[in-house]
Amino acid sequence: MQNPNDIVRVRTERGESVVSAAAARQAGWEVVGTPSVESVAPAVLTLGGRDYPAGAPVTDWTHKQLDAYAVDHDVDLAGASTKAAKVAALETATADTTHQPGTLPGVTAEEHA
Repeated sequence: MQNPNDIVRVRTERGESVVSAAAARQAGWEVVGTPSVESVAPAVLTLGGRDYPAGAPVTDWTHKQLDAYAVDHDVDLAGASTKAAKVAALETATADTTHQPGTLPGVTAEEHA
């Protein structure tokens, strides 16, 4: 069994990619091997191989795109089976929850205004 933080090569519908073992398992991608250091360095430096559009997730994205975004942002989508439920879970989990002086922790700017 692999450590979830191990880096593995996977096969996706777009070809081969390098991801963490945890991301591969959560996305259901086929692990095809362990990458060499030379093949990992460019992927780590560019971070350009994401499998979803730029910007915030929307219901126009496919389930696979929403799932990939969740993996990249460490969001658990357990129980979210529709695209709308996944988008709602992602919005909630990735909301800015940093505390700013003079505001209430956990309250959005809109709620605070």
